[in-house]
Amino acid sequence: MKSKGIRMRTLEELPEGPHRRFLEALFAAYKDAGRPTLRDISRKIDDLGIDVRVSPETVRRILQGILVPGRWIYVDAVFLALCKLGGYDPDDRSWIGDGRFSARRELMHLWNDAIDNPGPDPEASSGPGPVSKIAPAPVPVADFYNSQDDLPF
Repeated sequence: MKSKGIRMRTLEELPEGPHRRFLEALFAAYKDAGRPTLRDISRKIDDLGIDVRVSPETVRRILQGILVPGRWIYVDAVFLALCKLGGYDPDDRSWIGDGRFSARRELMHLWNDAIDNPGPDPEASSGPGPVSKIAPAPVPVADFYNSQDDLPF
């Protein structure tokens, strides 16, 4: 059986608010790209040479509104891959928002708002529960080993 792709969460699953607005903008890019597979998105990120690894599972969690990444580089990587797959310019001013900013900048504003104003947890079984999961920023291995001040010995 062939996958039907990811669907946008309903208002009951993810109520109106900053997280939903962020997800709606990112999901528009996903739909405009033809709902590519999670592997295709992850591979495209690798092909673009972006210095970050985003697994298909992480892409799924972001596009399903389960996860708001704690670092912009992950959102940007997914967005750029979707733009490339859909044949869209991420720096076009007419794609997301009112045209004052590029689509990429507008998405960044929406992401910042979602980070600063988390809403109900989309995985909660009933009612407004804990805040949406915000992924902690991972420490890049190179940064960890280059910072001698943080070593415990």
